[in-house]
Amino acid sequence: MTSADQADHAVLTWDTARPKLRDDLVFHFQMVEGRPTYVVEDRINRAYHQIGVPEYRFLRSLDGTKPAAQILAERSNRQDSLSESEIESLLRWVIDHHLFEPSESGQADRRLAHAEELMPKKKKKSLLRLFFLKLPLGSPDAFLRPLTGLLAWAFSPGALLAGLGALVYGAVLAITNHETLFEASSRALIPANWFWLIAATVFLKIIHELAHGIACQKFGGVVPEWGVQLIVWISPLTYIDATSSWGFANRWHRILVAGAGMYVELLVAVAALHYWLQADPGTMKEVAFNLLVSASFVTLLFNANPLMRFDGYYILSDLLDVRNLGQRGQQTFAWLNRRLFLGTGKQTLAPVLRKRFFLYATYGFLSWIWRIVIMIGLLALAANLFQGMGLFALALSVVLFLAGLVHSLVTSFQASDALVKIPWRSASWRIGLAVAVLAVALVAIPVNPTAEGYAVVEYPGKAVIRAAAPGFLATIHKPDGSRVEAGAALVTLRNEEETARLKTLEAELAWSEAKARGHYMGDRFDEWQAEKAKADGLREKVGAQRVRLDGLDLTAPVAGRVHAPDLADRLDAWFATGIPVVTVIPDEPAGFLISLRQQDFQRIAPGLASEPQPFEIRLAGRRGRYQAEFLRADSRASLAIPSPVLASSAGGPLPVRGLDQKESAIRGGGLARGTGGAGPAGENDTIRPEASREGLELLRPRFTLHASTKESAGLKEGEWGHARYQGAGTEALGTWLWRLTVGYLERSFRSPQ
Repeated sequence: MTSADQADHAVLTWDTARPKLRDDLVFHFQMVEGRPTYVVEDRINRAYHQIGVPEYRFLRSLDGTKPAAQILAERSNRQDSLSESEIESLLRWVIDHHLFEPSESGQADRRLAHAEELMPKKKKKSLLRLFFLKLPLGSPDAFLRPLTGLLAWAFSPGALLAGLGALVYGAVLAITNHETLFEASSRALIPANWFWLIAATVFLKIIHELAHGIACQKFGGVVPEWGVQLIVWISPLTYIDATSSWGFANRWHRILVAGAGMYVELLVAVAALHYWLQADPGTMKEVAFNLLVSASFVTLLFNANPLMRFDGYYILSDLLDVRNLGQRGQQTFAWLNRRLFLGTGKQTLAPVLRKRFFLYATYGFLSWIWRIVIMIGLLALAANLFQGMGLFALALSVVLFLAGLVHSLVTSFQASDALVKIPWRSASWRIGLAVAVLAVALVAIPVNPTAEGYAVVEYPGKAVIRAAAPGFLATIHKPDGSRVEAGAALVTLRNEEETARLKTLEAELAWSEAKARGHYMGDRFDEWQAEKAKADGLREKVGAQRVRLDGLDLTAPVAGRVHAPDLADRLDAWFATGIPVVTVIPDEPAGFLISLRQQDFQRIAPGLASEPQPFEIRLAGRRGRYQAEFLRADSRASLAIPSPVLASSAGGPLPVRGLDQKESAIRGGGLARGTGGAGPAGENDTIRPEASREGLELLRPRFTLHASTKESAGLKEGEWGHARYQGAGTEALGTWLWRLTVGYLERSFRSPQ
């Protein structure tokens, strides 16, 4: 090999250098935006590059036998030939991306120097990766090969057609049962359901990524890596490297690989929906419901969202036949901002961006908004979950965001100034005008903030029937929802021990009466009087025991409707004395018990005292809204649980904490009964056992209000939802945003104790 052959491409001229492309590079022909192009697949570096046909033909001629200048001269007469400057730029581009065969250690040294030049940029990017940690788990390519051999048929035209039919069936099933689904969806995010939801999500994400890999291998791609990515340290997402599909010539094959995961998840959702609608209550039905939620809602919200670089983004790019949609959108949006705020009207836009300017600008704006929204949401979730550490992450992220924003602005100014001189006089008043408009908007735009809380359906005149004697639930005479008259039998309890005690007392009474008669007949009057007194005492005990056993038969004190939704599942359950067993709701309108935070109540209290507006209530699982008229409010805020269905221990939204025996004794149980703990004992009880409410209190005080509604048909005791009050007065937009921010930080920093 000559010295020219061994020369470093970075320092020698192309008159003597004989570059040679790496033999492992793979070229794929594609039609992109109506133009023939080639995709260069670099499997070693796991990179893909797009070049035009003239560039492809020139690079393919670099076989290491001829100098680049000679090849250029030979191709200069062709119609699609490149200019000398274009050739030099192309060769430099190839060197920078390491696509030439290395010839000696000098080439390696040059590449190392080039890598060191790029190191600062990588370090800057690593700061952003603090919140997007990737945990690679190796290459699954060999593991997937047997699965692809078994399951590749699932992505054949016939199987896809059958799958689309199944999806149509699922859509029809969801539409026809939308009310049932809507009602059940209200329970999806309660804490008691988190375990099943997380388990379902993990399972679905595994099969989601496997589907990507199988589809990729079916059409000839390779899968070099898979792993887990942690977004803001709390949201784990699986990933699989199916980027080799970018080289597929068939656009529909690329779309199928990108959508394979969502396709399989939606099929699982259809199967889960079908089973859930048919199954009896139990664990498997809960599992099916969580599979349905995770495979439909979560998948469509994130994976199908084209504003994030997940599956939906690549599907949209191929459907629109546009490459680098995200990058072009950002470039167009940045150019538009520079023109509007810097006045760089003379700075030209690249022809490729002018071709679909509206598409790129719209996508750039929407993706920018979405990134801010999703980042704020994830950081707020981290702050709430991890308290101190989450707040540290939030503060660090804000600092990094502001630093990145300043850096982007400075870089943008420098880039703009390098291309076109920025008219700083014009830019100053443009930026000043934008700031002034924003300030005026924050001060002048009025908003009508709502006071939001939780509402529970209650029937003030309901009768709570408690166990007068302890016993096991033996018979249910009137099931939940039955119409009863006053005096009707509802429930019978069973207590063999108390029944045996009655028989023992009756036997002792009979024996005592017999002895008393014997003493009387024998003229033993002193003994007769003593035995008679003993018999009278036993007779009183027998009467009391019979009354006690009569308490095992519970009857309706008033006419109405039986409310005992979970009683049928509690046959043979033990009920202690005084525990609520069943509730009878009379034929009267329902009311609402509303729980508000202290600051919200204090803000609306003047309006409630003068001209109260109706509360707007939306119950979980019910469509539409209810208007509730304000009746009265507690005199003070309390840590007492306003209703057991709202406590997090029962799957409700209000966090509670347990009290030790000393605190429970001091606070008297800490329970609210409709009027801050001062009302009648049964005023706001439900049929839930008292044991589920004792020894618990709220983390922060809340006010309890009562409201009535005329639209109470079909409402059930204990249903809960969200309450909003629109009559909270108006305030400036800036004041409202500041109050929300300060309130959020105060709630986050304040100790829950």
